Amino acid sequence: MVSKIPGISGLSSDDGAGADAVFICNRRARITSPKLVKASMGAVFTVPVIEFDDTEQCIGWLKARNFNIYLADTKACRTYRESDYMGKTALVLGSERYGISEKWYSCGPKEISIPMMGICDSLNVGVAASVIIYEISMKKLQRM
Repeated sequence: MVSKIPGISGLSSDDGAGADAVFICNRRARITSPKLVKASMGAVFTVPVIEFDDTEQCIGWLKARNFNIYLADTKACRTYRESDYMGKTALVLGSERYGISEKWYSCGPKEISIPMMGICDSLNVGVAASVIIYEISMKKLQRM
């Protein structure tokens, strides 16, 4: 499983859920920043972080290796619990400010959402990543 997120403060969740790597496109923060290392609870040293120069390069890498690409999008009709996450899985989340780049929508991804029961329309991106990554991990573990 691969998780692609715009920052790495959610790395402790990636580590806990057994993610293989975190891919970053269009980085906005320094990966070696002391605040970022602290926020990752040291997971920055255990989960590989791969940085791509641009989104197209990341999409090409994933497609060449037959990854199923899932976009976490609040507008998606299908919830994150409805997918089976078979095969190699890449989860794409956008930044809270800018969302997911339009380029991701043109690569044939599966869009998933987290149902919201209250007045808020979405979760913090790190929390959303954690919820979905654990669901992916649990489904993959059940098949072993």
